[in-house]
Amino acid sequence: MTVGNSQTQSGGNTLINGDLTVTGQTNIKGLTVNGNQNVTGSQTVGGGQTVSGGQTVNGGLNVSGNAQFSNNLSVTGAQSVGGGQSISGGQTVSGNAQFNNDLSVTGKLNATGGQSFSGGQSVSGGQTVTVGQTVSGNAQFSNNLSVTGAQSVGGG
Repeated sequence: MTVGNSQTQSGGNTLINGDLTVTGQTNIKGLTVNGNQNVTGSQTVGGGQTVSGGQTVNGGLNVSGNAQFSNNLSVTGAQSVGGGQSISGGQTVSGNAQFNNDLSVTGKLNATGGQSFSGGQSVSGGQTVTVGQTVSGNAQFSNNLSVTGAQSVGGG
């Protein structure tokens, strides 16, 4: 090992049995860490980074570019999406879902349980009811009403 005024050179392996403190910038080409790595300050990675084992982030995680996951994504806390959300596969919601604005469905809407509407309902296309329908308030029809089965009208 050669130690000069501003440069230290080693032609082979260098073994340091204690701590190594460097006060200036350190440039290392081809670094392999066989034990734990502890970084107490910020870390900037200029190229790609591959992690072959699990990774735990104890603070916030900010991603300024696109994030792509090739396997499942599991979120145990609340999810907040600031922009639009596009889902190309099926989606299953096991709890209640609340929409605070309009809900538009382009394809069929299949509902297997009972439906309850607290406000007005507007249907711009045809509507088919295959099981009984109960209307507890007044029903108004502004055009023709066609009934194909037997009719029963009660009341006075």
